[in-house]
Amino acid sequence: MSIIFKDYNEMKKHNTVFIEIQYCKLRASKSIKKKVAVRNMKYRLLDSLYIHSSDIEKFYDEYGEIFVDGTYNNQKTGFIDPYGINYFQKNQINDFINHMLESKPTDYKIMIEWLKQALEFNGFYILGI
Repeated sequence: MSIIFKDYNEMKKHNTVFIEIQYCKLRASKSIKKKVAVRNMKYRLLDSLYIHSSDIEKFYDEYGEIFVDGTYNNQKTGFIDPYGINYFQKNQINDFINHMLESKPTDYKIMIEWLKQALEFNGFYILGI
């Protein structure tokens, strides 16, 4: 079973509760504080990835040790916050890709393909439920 949906319409057929993984399209010159500000978040973007609610635990089990040191809305860092904003900088992406190539979590090829595109942006977010 796939845990990652490539588009919102596909995911929406199953349930409306999800985690969204989206590109950070803010300028690189924006401060971390602005990058993690709730007012700057947009949701249900067409180029995001989505994790179905029934697969959230599996996602955290398989990807939780990969996506570390994300910046939260309060500007602290740590493991994925399943209920908040998690911002990952562009310079972290290659490490995540390498870790996935070693550990091969479910749907890692989809995630790697998407992360390679994230290199064209200013990092990415994992937006909790």
